[in-house]
Amino acid sequence: MCLDYELTKKQADKIKAEARKRGYIRVWKACAAKQTGTAGGIRGKWKKGISKAKYLRERNGGWYAFISHRGAKRYKLSHESIKTCYAKPSWIKRLGGYDSCGHAAIFTHLCFPDWDKGDMTIREFRAMCKEKP
Repeated sequence: MCLDYELTKKQADKIKAEARKRGYIRVWKACAAKQTGTAGGIRGKWKKGISKAKYLRERNGGWYAFISHRGAKRYKLSHESIKTCYAKPSWIKRLGGYDSCGHAAIFTHLCFPDWDKGDMTIREFRAMCKEKP
């Protein structure tokens, strides 16, 4: 799996600036039960808390997630659900997108909270980052 296109420097800088200002970026990932896709179509398990991506040395290796909920809804398959995830700005590997879905990114790490309450506070995010995976 790889991104169809790269975002322009101006678009990427805007997303990174918003993430730095907030302390984290909220993204959406299409997941099937407790599994999610990684590079090469290999399925990996996600667990509550911080998960490090595999195949980070490869150009397209990492966690793929959408910048908008709408893009994730367009991308997901019928048997998948959409999981809200969080990431530090430093975890962004590449920003791009898919022609039919919208903006997406590749991350080195993702934070998978164990609730569907919406937004996370900075305090909750930092506490989750301090926990050992």
